[in-house]
Amino acid sequence: MQKTWTEDQQTIRSELEGLIAAQTELTLFQQGQTPRKLCPMAIESGSDGDWLSLKKLAAFQTPSGNSLILYHPPSSAMRGFPATPVLETTTELGITLPSRIIQIQRRRHPRITVGPDSTATFSKLGSQAIYNGQIRDVSIEGARLTGTFTQTLRKEDRLTPLTLVLRLRFGDYEESILIPEATVRRRKDLDKKQLELGVHFTLAKNDLDRLDTYLTLRTIELEALAQARGAKN
Repeated sequence: MQKTWTEDQQTIRSELEGLIAAQTELTLFQQGQTPRKLCPMAIESGSDGDWLSLKKLAAFQTPSGNSLILYHPPSSAMRGFPATPVLETTTELGITLPSRIIQIQRRRHPRITVGPDSTATFSKLGSQAIYNGQIRDVSIEGARLTGTFTQTLRKEDRLTPLTLVLRLRFGDYEESILIPEATVRRRKDLDKKQLELGVHFTLAKNDLDRLDTYLTLRTIELEALAQARGAKN
């Protein structure tokens, strides 16, 4: 859910200055496009007013239309603000100073369906066999996996390591999360070969933040898709 965090211009400027000082990594998001990474550099002044200078962490062309810049403050929900370009080079993007900052709050541990081709790779503790499957949904504490896994997998088995490659529906954005150990909490036979596994895990801070970023982007993507379908109807 999105809500306004602040519309106070002094608070907004102070927040941006904090992002610049910390060199916080920002994500430029637009529905249907690959999210891009930016780093805030400075608040600049020009004849048409102040603007925020951003360094591109990889070369890209900013898409036309409404974009959103997102960032993850420590121990807080994701925040963001609209991005209206006023300057662009191969290495820099300049945007108008935002008039508001929003906060994106999700339920504590929602299960979010993942984008197509999101995959899981793991081994069972004590075995050298490697298994590959599909991720159906994921939360901060677990995931639902399906695949042609060995029938010997059982509840309470430990998977080590478990790698989740999480993708959005559009673009080539992905997050790869390496989980040292996960536990099978639920097993369901789908047919003679296919199994469904519900796994639980606990993440370290960096992987937790990256998974939270993916979940937020995927939530926004799902909401935009739902709105597009509603508009067509």
